[in-house]
Parts: sequence; C-alpha cells; structure tokens
Amino acid sequence: MNKASLKLIAQGRISDVYLRRQDEVVKLYHPTWPIKNIKTEQDKTKLLYEAGLPVPRVKGIESFDGRTGLVFEYIDGDSLLGILQKKPWKFYDLFSLLCRQHKRIHAYKLPSLPSQSRILSEFIENSSEVSKVNKNKLIGFLNELSNDSVVCHGDFQPGNVLISKRGAVIIDWFNATSGSPLCDVARSFLSISIGAPPQNASWLSLRIRDIGRSLLHPEKVYLRAYFENSQYSQSDLNKWILIVAAARLGEAESNNENLGEEKEKLSKIIQNIYP
Repeated sequence: MNKASLKLIAQGRISDVYLRRQDEVVKLYHPTWPIKNIKTEQDKTKLLYEAGLPVPRVKGIESFDGRTGLVFEYIDGDSLLGILQKKPWKFYDLFSLLCRQHKRIHAYKLPSLPSQSRILSEFIENSSEVSKVNKNKLIGFLNELSNDSVVCHGDFQPGNVLISKRGAVIIDWFNATSGSPLCDVARSFLSISIGAPPQNASWLSLRIRDIGRSLLHPEKVYLRAYFENSQYSQSDLNKWILIVAAARLGEAESNNENLGEEKEKLSKIIQNIYP
C-alpha cells in the first residue's frame, strides 16, 4: 500500500503514526528500527490485550513504501501529554490520573512476558558508557532487588496514555516485561524528569517542557502520588534509578536510538554515584 493514502497524526523518535481509516492507525517505524523489534511489540500487545489490559487491539504487520508498520485499532482520544499542553492548570489532576493508571497495570501478572531482570542485565552489559566495575555493582544490585513479577510497561509516561470514551488506553508496549513495579516507576521517573523530546518537537513545546520541569517538578509530583497508600516508599527507589539509567544507555545502543541530551544526563546519574 502507498503511504500517500495515510494521514499523519503523530511523530516520535522511532516511528510515525498515520490514520488509515476511521477505525485504524498504522504505526510506521523508521527504517533503522529492527524488524524483530516490531514483531516483539506486536506479540506483546496481543498478549496484553487478551489478558484484559487497557491496550489497543493490534491487527498485524504491513509494509508501506519500503517501511514496516503495525496496524492498530484507532483510539479516538488525546494523550495525557496533549491534554497537559492544552490545559496546564489541570497538571495535578492529570498526574494523579497517570499514577492511577500505572498502579492499574501493576495489578496484573503475566509471567509469559520477558524477564525484566534478564533484559536489564543484557542492556547494562551492552553499554559502552558504563565501566566494567560499575556494571558488576549494578548487576549485583539487580540480583538483590529483582523479586516480583508484575506487568511493567517499560516506558510509562504521559505521552503513552490516551484518554478516550472507553477510558484510559495505554499504548507503546515494546518494552513490556514481567518484573518489579519499582523498576517501572524508576523508568517513568527518568522519562518525566530528563527524557528527550521527539526529534520533531517545536521550540514552543520544548520551552513549555523546560519551564514545567523547573517550576512544577513533575517527577516529584508523580512519585508522591504513586507512593501514596503504597507498600513501597521512595527510599526503595534509589538503586533502581541507577540500574535503569545504565540499562537505558545500553538499550539505546542496541536499538541504534539517538538519545540526544538524555544520554549525557543518564551518564551523569551513574558517574555522580560511581565516578
């Protein structure tokens, strides 16, 4: 099928999303994104949909002008990030909703998902930005901490939560694993606090992001809301942040992903603790 028949509705670091019909979208990946990763996302999304999680139904893989895409049902709604940009005065309500949805995911267990600890270990080992000494320390921490098997999204942030007539729907499940919810929280913390924007982000959206981060500290608001009435506390999170920062660097290398300014910030997190 020709890409000209599709209508662009969203752009990201690894893919662009097109509306094909009123009830279908195509997530068309950049040519550098490995085919095996696309198949992995398809398989995980199917598994999660069948388990009853709030995810869109995936319909299959198709090619468009030499690029590969996943076809999903169309979810008619805006993301929490989009709503936040349009209605910043709803900041606290939207982050409260974000946390409720994250806890909702963590109420599920799917042991058939890939092991979180195994994938993190592989990414840490693959990172050229982390010294051998620090790799050993971080993997030692990981072995001490990995003792749970809940569904973890792996990239849970406001841009991946759509608000529709049927309620919240969570998208982009490529990184889904079975593991510790605190690891998932650590990834969200890093994404919200230092995550790089899409390459096509406008100057205005970047300014809004920077001002919001400096004035509102959304990562702190997110953590307070998540840990409220939780069996965990923020003090349990520190080692997970180090582990996830190192693994994120290795993940980007493995997938040929350009992290931009995020790469330096992740490296500093590790170097500040283990110079």
